[in-house]
Amino acid sequence: MTTPETMGAGDHLKSFIEHLQDAFEEELDTEMSRTRNRAVMRYRPPYTRLPQHDLRGDAINLVYENMLTKLCPPEIAHTFAVAYVDFMADQLNTRKVSFQEDVYNTVDVSAWCKQVMDGMFPFAKKIISGEIPTIELPDSIAMISTESMRGRRAKQEDRFVAYTTGTTMDPNFEDKVGLFGVFDGHGGAECAIYAAAHLAEEWMAVRAEKPDLETSLSLSLKNLDRRMTVRSEKEQWRGGTTAVVLAVSEDELAFAWLGDSPGYLMSPSKLEKITRNHSPSDPDEARRVEEAGGQLLFIQGEMRVNGVLNLTRALGDVSGRPMISNEPELKTVKREKDQYMAVLACDGITDVFSTEEILRLIETFIANNDLEDYYELAMYICRQAVDRGSADNVTVIVVFLRSPDEIWELMKTEPSDPESSSSSSTDSPVSDPDSDTNDEESDQEKLDDM
Repeated sequence: MTTPETMGAGDHLKSFIEHLQDAFEEELDTEMSRTRNRAVMRYRPPYTRLPQHDLRGDAINLVYENMLTKLCPPEIAHTFAVAYVDFMADQLNTRKVSFQEDVYNTVDVSAWCKQVMDGMFPFAKKIISGEIPTIELPDSIAMISTESMRGRRAKQEDRFVAYTTGTTMDPNFEDKVGLFGVFDGHGGAECAIYAAAHLAEEWMAVRAEKPDLETSLSLSLKNLDRRMTVRSEKEQWRGGTTAVVLAVSEDELAFAWLGDSPGYLMSPSKLEKITRNHSPSDPDEARRVEEAGGQLLFIQGEMRVNGVLNLTRALGDVSGRPMISNEPELKTVKREKDQYMAVLACDGITDVFSTEEILRLIETFIANNDLEDYYELAMYICRQAVDRGSADNVTVIVVFLRSPDEIWELMKTEPSDPESSSSSSTDSPVSDPDSDTNDEESDQEKLDDM
């Protein structure tokens, strides 16, 4: 099995400073040319008031999402965000404040949000110039590929997190477990954003007691939902979010999920769906909803809880409880040598692709792309879903459980499975790898999404 020692920081092609130079290339060029007529960017803050216990997490998430629009890998984006927010803690009022369910002291952040954004480049410049020591990239439990696109939707309500080891959450959190999650918001993006912003804080608090991975996931999500419930009630949020979260250690893979965002595990010539959809069409879920006092109604050909939501479990959705459960389902799988990768996604992918078709997409990508392009696998799947006609946001995280070079070598030499080839021929054809969507369109879409 590949270990962090053989698949860690040495696999990064760029140093931390090089990533920052790429991310802030425009600002650096503008400063070097001493251009005085720099365009003034208008900024609309996403919040006007925030509870004090959420300030740090929300600030980190603001910076993290902005770094993603600069095409930073998520582990670099979050490492930078934590370093910046903690370095500026006194100026930004982002020192850690513990959550207390009966305390909700808010502060005006209408100007604070812009202050957070405006300080990013000066901080990055200090690292690039050597005024502040550079940040060493930590060893990782796995290499990853991530992508999230708005697609055909007017707004982006998906969010994701990808912590390849504990120190990408916090430099002092030395836990050799990776944590990855996809959150598909409905009724607004608020709950998905909140989940992405505060899952790490709850995870670190639980892991301090060193429980097993499954218990850690269960408690983290329950505690996350508890504080999300308080925020939803105070701010009158009406929506919620699905969640599919994966914890990866050297020995185990633990999945936790609520809703219909899927998680998969790939081995030679096989992609297994680990999760099951929490929807009214599932007999056990339907029974639980009705026992909780809910009704299942067909609306435009689709069964919905009380005629509203086509999910039976979610984070948030306070007004839908107890029919909409906040109890995650969990499954732990022992790590084996023949496991190639885990895949997390949203239903924007599964609306148009079956499990078999997702496997064929992965095989097609590896067959037609060089090893150096491994990071674009998630983008390829997302683009193919949009090309196939997905009307939703699309998000994919691929967690490589063996190093990409091993996977590329093994999959390019594996004999094809006759049964798989036969079954795939009856499915809808997979689009050609050379999608019409080009890189410039994807980059601009990311800028529009956040």
